[in-house]
Amino acid sequence: MQTILKGHLGLQKSLLCDGEFFHVHCSAHILNLIVQEDLKVANDALFKIRESVKYVKGSDGRMRKFEQCVKQVGISTNLGLCLDVATTWNSTYLMLESALQYEKDFSSLQRVQSNLDEVMKEMVVRMFEKFQKYWNRYSLVLSFGVILDPRFKMQLLEYRFSKVDSSSAKDQAATIKLKLYNLYDQYANNQIGATAPTTRYKPSEEGSQSKQKTSTLFEVMAQDVLSVPITTVASKLTFSIGCRVVTKYRNSINHENVQTLVTTRNWLHGFTQSNE
Repeated sequence: MQTILKGHLGLQKSLLCDGEFFHVHCSAHILNLIVQEDLKVANDALFKIRESVKYVKGSDGRMRKFEQCVKQVGISTNLGLCLDVATTWNSTYLMLESALQYEKDFSSLQRVQSNLDEVMKEMVVRMFEKFQKYWNRYSLVLSFGVILDPRFKMQLLEYRFSKVDSSSAKDQAATIKLKLYNLYDQYANNQIGATAPTTRYKPSEEGSQSKQKTSTLFEVMAQDVLSVPITTVASKLTFSIGCRVVTKYRNSINHENVQTLVTTRNWLHGFTQSNE
């Protein structure tokens, strides 16, 4: 979708630097993708646990039988069963945390045995590959945000790059700095903002007037760059849970809730008639 939108905006010449900085990856979403890649190794086990939890929580009768079984086995925990959203790793963690407390009650768990060392090794490899994919496509816009933040500026960027790969740190920082100047030139040429001047950035340029113009344009650009959110996890979560509205385990309603709805409807109907 963003590719299509980028193409349309490009035709209208509405994007700076040909849309190079248009798409910003969400850091929370990237973290979720990395962990989801890891969980693929244990996909069979997760499927059995998830389906078992769905089955138990599918009706009040099954829940009562499950609670009876818990008492018979002698499990003492206040954690209830938690069903996850398959696309969000933190909810899967909560599901596993609760389900493992009731391991003896889930016969499917007893059949899922494997070599933990080999499983963990494969998990780490898959997670690292996914991390490398997104690390190599890091967002320049977020790097610009670090530079424009008066608390950090260029020094922090150079320091962080040196911690990752000291051999290429200076080149990486120089590339980002050049891209930032190119973005500034785009603002200057396109006269972005009502008060933006048309002067180009010249580090050697002197004089209070030119410095003031440069400062004003940088402020306009900084407002745009620093407004880019690092995460959009709330909206992502909204889309992720959409598939849970109706499933074969969630296609009926508790009888107490039905009674409450009927009572409320009757009360509202009577209240409306009395006012008429």
